Amino acid sequence: MSGRLAEVLDSAAVQGTSGAVVGLTLVVLVGYAVRQRCRRRRHSYERVCHELDAEERDFKKALEGQAPDLPDLESTQFSDDETAQLEMIEKYRSSLLARDDDDETHV
Repeated sequence: MSGRLAEVLDSAAVQGTSGAVVGLTLVVLVGYAVRQRCRRRRHSYERVCHELDAEERDFKKALEGQAPDLPDLESTQFSDDETAQLEMIEKYRSSLLARDDDDETHV
């Protein structure tokens, strides 16, 4: 009987060892897969070139050449209503700036 018991114990030890080997192999493989996935995430994008290529520069020049000529504001004539609106806007702007200056001095 002791011979049979020794065989069973040896068989259990071998099975336990093979289970540990399989488990360790799975842990190593999962760790390797996670490591590779993290590396791919870090290097999954390409550097963006912020400079314009020749075609884009030509397009930009074409757009700049199409800019409308704005009239000289000094020579522009405003109606009485427009002049009154501009004066009202300027007064409002001045009051906001004065209020802002007062707030800064109290801080």
